Amino acid sequence: MKNSEVRVQLHMRLPPEKVFDIFTHHENYRQIPLVLNTKLIQQGKLHPSNGQNAIREIHFVGGSLKEVVTDMHYPFYWEYLFLKWPLPVQHLGGRMQFDAVENGTLVTWSTQYNADRLPKIVVKTVDSITQSFLLYAAKALAKIALKRHENIKLMMFNNR
Repeated sequence: MKNSEVRVQLHMRLPPEKVFDIFTHHENYRQIPLVLNTKLIQQGKLHPSNGQNAIREIHFVGGSLKEVVTDMHYPFYWEYLFLKWPLPVQHLGGRMQFDAVENGTLVTWSTQYNADRLPKIVVKTVDSITQSFLLYAAKALAKIALKRHENIKLMMFNNR
């Protein structure tokens, strides 16, 4: 079986716990432009609501995703599998990794799918679409995290 993996990375000037909480909670995805709605179908274990075995739906312009959280270790990584997604290939799993680095967190978001029997041009197209989607979502979630962090700092400052 031939698999394809797509990966994006970004650095955030926040600790892993804050980044993990924003990136893995389904309600935050509602703030991403083009996302219409999200729904938690089944609560997960270990971590409030979006932990292992949680099942979530994300509806966006042009389609929807249904995913299950397959594994997680707070605040280091969060893994998922699409049960339904708009691409005509089998999803093999995705992972968000949150590594503490100097001045913040390095987020690595990757996803794999079965590229068996697909022509190279189709694999390149699917990779490109997937990478664009991951980068778009990661940047939007990063903005949400930074804005929320700024608001918390502002509230703390205003309460003194």
